[in-house]
Amino acid sequence: MARLRGSRRYFRWRGYQGQITEVLRLQHAAMGQSGKEMPDLASTLDLSPLAGLAQLSPGRQNFIVNIGAPTMRMLVHWIITALAVWITSRVVAGFLVSGAGAALIAAIVIGFINATLGLVLKVLTLPLTILTLGVFWFVINAFMLKLASAFVPGFRIQGFMAAFWGGIVLSLVNMLLKWLVLPARGT
Repeated sequence: MARLRGSRRYFRWRGYQGQITEVLRLQHAAMGQSGKEMPDLASTLDLSPLAGLAQLSPGRQNFIVNIGAPTMRMLVHWIITALAVWITSRVVAGFLVSGAGAALIAAIVIGFINATLGLVLKVLTLPLTILTLGVFWFVINAFMLKLASAFVPGFRIQGFMAAFWGGIVLSLVNMLLKWLVLPARGT
């Protein structure tokens, strides 16, 4: 067990069944059952849908199957962004969200617009952004929010200043919530 402690190994089910069996054997021995016959779980379980998602936890001596971690992280990001949109609507005048459904849809649309059109605009306006020491990015963010509000029913932004301050507050609240809720990338 000592040689597994502190290491991070990712197992792919094909080709590494011997290592999985070794981990299971070490767990079996650690539980004080070394005299009993250990079932060959690695070969009897059909875990092919979980290929590549199994990992040995570095802080524990147990085998953890991490089902859909990237998907779960994406869902948590979505919920946090929707919550940030809702909080921003309560803080900034003229930034209106009618309910939780509108906030969830607005979070998706804002993310999609920022990932597509926002990225293109930020690249094209990079010289202007450098001249204004980054302030022009707030203008682009305000434009992206106004565009998103045109597509989402129940999400309205009244005027450019509401979009400008809403973009700043939304960024700060989103950053704070993600810092509070999500673990660091390396953990």
